[in-house]
Amino acid sequence: MSLLRTTSVHDALDGLVHAARVAAVERDVPGAHARIVQAERTFAAHRAQEETHWLPLYTARCVPHPNATPTVLLRDHALIASLLAEAPTHGGLALVDLLEDLAGALEHHDQRERTHFKPALDAVLTPAERTRLLELHAASEQALDAPPSRVTTPWTPTPDAPVQAVRAGLLAGQPLPDTLEHVL
Repeated sequence: MSLLRTTSVHDALDGLVHAARVAAVERDVPGAHARIVQAERTFAAHRAQEETHWLPLYTARCVPHPNATPTVLLRDHALIASLLAEAPTHGGLALVDLLEDLAGALEHHDQRERTHFKPALDAVLTPAERTRLLELHAASEQALDAPPSRVTTPWTPTPDAPVQAVRAGLLAGQPLPDTLEHVL
């Protein structure tokens, strides 16, 4: 079993963003916004899994590739989340442009994870730890498949002040704190 099995969430996000782009080009702004809401929900669950369970292990045990440091991965998450949050405020060509940027950000993030993050983490996990991460991922995917009224996600889109401060610092180019425990 490999953590690379969990790349289906990236495929789902790519599909949702593509569908939103098609809808935007066809001038179906409500349809595009509906896909963006789905993508935002899917990404929030993905982000929660990585930042709560995966990144602390990666930070503690791996020597990260320069293109997949915790700082880079958290910046990717912040950028993708901000693009998803901003998208519903746009229509027309501005929405098409924003969705193009979002597709690029998702592609780069996915490449980092497939090439560096997940293989490095895979190499240092015990079988029990790997199984636990895969179980958490599967539970998160099942929650996303449930009707929205029954879904509970561990991620809240409005993090508390310490988390906001660290993320703002990362976006401003400041180094990642020595420990992520107070952030996550």
